[in-house]
Amino acid sequence: MELIDRNSIRIVFAILISLLLHVIILNLGSGKTQAPLVGAVRKKVTVRLVARKAPAKPVAKSVSRPVKKVEKAAPLEITEPVAVVVREIPPLVVPASPVVPEQVVENAESAPEVRQTPEVQGAENNREMASAVVLARPLYKENPPPEYPAMARRRQLQGTVLLEVAVSREGKVEGLEIAESSGHKVLDRAAVEAVRYWLFEPGREGGRQVPMKVLVPVRFSLK
Repeated sequence: MELIDRNSIRIVFAILISLLLHVIILNLGSGKTQAPLVGAVRKKVTVRLVARKAPAKPVAKSVSRPVKKVEKAAPLEITEPVAVVVREIPPLVVPASPVVPEQVVENAESAPEVRQTPEVQGAENNREMASAVVLARPLYKENPPPEYPAMARRRQLQGTVLLEVAVSREGKVEGLEIAESSGHKVLDRAAVEAVRYWLFEPGREGGRQVPMKVLVPVRFSLK
């Protein structure tokens, strides 16, 4: 009996030790996991949904258009009319050899004499002077004639150059151009170079000196 009791006690004691070891092993395995912290403060996260504002519509800028200023028309200046008379005067003949020009005076046919009273004659003279236009004329005695180019003489060139000359109130040449060519440039140049520096008797209208245009023929002749 004593042997049985001793064996039973050993078995029970072995079982208890085994259970105790199991409990210790279980406690050691569960010790790796952290126990929840007591008194830990949880942070509260609040999420609010805010409605997105609609984008503002662009406001159209008002474009100010420039106002056109109405310019007042400048008053018209009334100036005296300038007589522009283009008439041909007797031609100037340029001979191949220099000669003294002869003055030809034509005898006017005799007309029956009509006598008028002084009053009527004076009124008609004033009316004729007010409307009469006197052409500007070259002062041939003071103006040197054009030279006949030597090349033109050798080639037997001849012809008439018609020049349109603008004469000032003082009788000077303001403008000059060829209205009609002679057909030879050498003759045209000789006429232009000479007449450019001529002096004229100023044109007149109503007794007043006025600027005027006249046609001046210059004839180059070998005869």
